[in-house]
Amino acid sequence: MTAAGGGDTEATLWGYLAAGALMLPVLMLRWRSMISMPRTALAGVTVLAVCIALYSESLTRGQVARVLLLFYLTPIWSMIFAHFLLGVPITLMRGIAIALGLAGATAMLGLDSGVPLPRVGAEWMGLFAGVLWGLSATLFNLSHRRAPDGTTETQQMALLLVLLPATIFLATHIPGEAAAAVAFSTPDGSAVYWAVAFAVFWVVPVIWLTLYGAGRIDPARLGIFLLLDVAIGSATASVLAGEPFGTPEAVGAVLIVSAALLEAWSYRGEETPA
Repeated sequence: MTAAGGGDTEATLWGYLAAGALMLPVLMLRWRSMISMPRTALAGVTVLAVCIALYSESLTRGQVARVLLLFYLTPIWSMIFAHFLLGVPITLMRGIAIALGLAGATAMLGLDSGVPLPRVGAEWMGLFAGVLWGLSATLFNLSHRRAPDGTTETQQMALLLVLLPATIFLATHIPGEAAAAVAFSTPDGSAVYWAVAFAVFWVVPVIWLTLYGAGRIDPARLGIFLLLDVAIGSATASVLAGEPFGTPEAVGAVLIVSAALLEAWSYRGEETPA
């Protein structure tokens, strides 16, 4: 898509526009149930749309490793939101799992440029996106607890994907370093097919699975599992793109997987709502 004339952000917009177009029939067919969507679910969709927009823009503007580290502090915010909004206790085992996961992410992404405290606008956007992720996961979980039949993941996904292109476009207008407003243009040739493929095989299933898990899994636990993204991303980047995967990456991957296994083991007796 980028090769067809669009920049990184514009190519992303094409993909989300295609996904939103695919979801329009769902909105049209289920508009009555959309109107009666629980407020917590509606708030979760809105917060997640802003989260994804800020995360995408922060990666475009900032130093990727630092932005990722700041975003993946999300298990901490998820634990805090879950404690105060859902009454989930903050346990020692949970704290150890989060510490292991964050240590693994730090080992894999590196600290060559110092402690990952926000210094510029893009890094603040990444940090804030992580906070919003924790809040949105908590809101979806709260909505599912209060009204299991109040809304479906498909409805939430349809509304989210219709909102996303607009929120991503607005995020490009946030002032600051490397800000560059995106001008919409029609994708050329094969870019159209790639945008549709991106929507069908990546955006729609990933968003649906994320919403399904967020409604049923403790937000802090979900945040710990989300850290697997760092380990799996580094491994696949090594295989597909030839990026280095040495001792720091291996140690980080082991720590992250250990955190996920510890979290899963600590909840082995817990029943997950259907």
